[in-house]
Amino acid sequence: MKSARLLLVVSMLLFPQLSQSAAADTKEKSMKDASVGFTAGYNSGGDYEPMFGISVFIFPTPDFGFYASYRDNNTTKRDPYYSAYDVTDSNDVLVQRIQEVSLFSAGIVKSVMPHVSVYLGAGYARKKGYAKMKYSSNSYPWVSQPNLNNYYYVNDRSVDGVQYYLDGGILLSYEYLLMQIGRNTLANSNEYAIGFSIDM
Repeated sequence: MKSARLLLVVSMLLFPQLSQSAAADTKEKSMKDASVGFTAGYNSGGDYEPMFGISVFIFPTPDFGFYASYRDNNTTKRDPYYSAYDVTDSNDVLVQRIQEVSLFSAGIVKSVMPHVSVYLGAGYARKKGYAKMKYSSNSYPWVSQPNLNNYYYVNDRSVDGVQYYLDGGILLSYEYLLMQIGRNTLANSNEYAIGFSIDM
């Protein structure tokens, strides 16, 4: 045992560049422990129209991190849209109620095994309602520019507001590739996303 310790000390004295190189490798590895990841994905919408968005994952250490996510379904073109009027102001046939939502959430991420992490967080959703109406000969005078299908849009303020929710899921990683599978309590549907990570 003593001879082994003596040999180690002698080797460090005779070859200091090796010990410096090992220390540098250790330092470099510890610096690469921190990383940041980005994903872009799709949520089928569940109780709402389909949503698209992005997420950011920040890992100060390999085993623990934070995330923030944004989703919305603001993709429907509404023309003509009478912003000054509500569905209750019209005497025409209601064709469809549309709920537009913007979701923001944040939380923590924890590694549970190599290449697998779980995340859990909370968020809030801002909801805005619209109503698709069918133009007719009995429409009120303010309906002056229906589209080719004789449809027009007004507000549906009965669903406007803010709602809080929980979300969570699994983050899979391989090399620099990421796959996110999650769910939230607002839309009551699954979401899928892919992305990449980079060392910090």
